[in-house]
Amino acid sequence: MNLQENIKRIRSMMGLREETEIKDIDMEISLKYNPKVIEIQKELVNKGYHIGKFGDSKDGIDGIYGPITKAAHESYKKEIPPEKFKSELESTTSKKELEKIDTEYKKFKEDKVENIKNDNKNIIIGDSITPHLAKVGGTGFSSGPKALNATDYSGVGLWYGGIGLTGLQKMADAYKTIHPNVKNVVITIGTNGYGGTGGVGTLATNLKRIFPNAKFFVCQGAYGEGWKSTSYPSLSKYTDKYINTFYSAFTNAGITVVPYPIKDTVTEVHNPNVPVYKKWISFINNGGN
Repeated sequence: MNLQENIKRIRSMMGLREETEIKDIDMEISLKYNPKVIEIQKELVNKGYHIGKFGDSKDGIDGIYGPITKAAHESYKKEIPPEKFKSELESTTSKKELEKIDTEYKKFKEDKVENIKNDNKNIIIGDSITPHLAKVGGTGFSSGPKALNATDYSGVGLWYGGIGLTGLQKMADAYKTIHPNVKNVVITIGTNGYGGTGGVGTLATNLKRIFPNAKFFVCQGAYGEGWKSTSYPSLSKYTDKYINTFYSAFTNAGITVVPYPIKDTVTEVHNPNVPVYKKWISFINNGGN
């Protein structure tokens, strides 16, 4: 057993976390969120490298492998100390390139909160039903900011196909922009969220922080016997009693439950022609009556 293996064994016995070997990682500049970049950035910051003022904590940790992160990463790999990082940054990336990427990054962030500023908008967030319901609602409704992927908790989005209650709760927890002029917030969480209701209270708290003057609605998803012979047979195990219990947690958190579930009225929900969607829009437009 060599020295490195012995060190790893001793660290494991002591319950110490294995350090990330970021020196062995090669990446290109990208504006796409990547959770692996978070680990790289955390280690760079811990070692004293300044990587900008991006991210919720303004410490540069945002999951985006931009020019400053790349320059710091390359400096670290070359064992250039943090105090000499500035000269390495200037030689690695030109000022013009930095300005271009910085501009693109800011636009990228702005695009994720687009159109939420309209005073009379009804914002829809949650799972893959979001854009289809927005089409049914017409000009009075719009999808909220879309996350980069189903596990994007960087604070840029509030909906993505395939997320459940936990996923939406984590997205809302990371989302820091406040929208005081939004009138109604419609939550579409169903198929992927039936596992439990433990995060409903936290979700409600976060949404009330993000949309302080809005009224909140949640739409009931798909379930029932009619799904037994479809591509989603697991939905057939959920009964009315179970679904009522699931959505009652939203009622207890101060969120109005729209009374028309998709259930098994249709078995294709990803289009704007689902009849129950019009009922949802009407109910919301009437203030929940």
